[in-house]
Amino acid sequence: MLTLGRVSLSRTTCGIVLADVSGKGMPAALLMAATRAILRSLVKFDPRPGRI
Repeated sequence: MLTLGRVSLSRTTCGIVLADVSGKGMPAALLMAATRAILRSLVKFDPRPGRI
């Protein structure tokens, strides 16, 4: 499964997240989903790419 996500960092800046868990099974897919949720929540606290 290839996942492409966009995360708004500010009104004029966005971040792109690309993850490939093809053929890695359910544990990898669950880890990818959790990582995506964590990244989205971290952006709310400090949107600077170097701090995420």
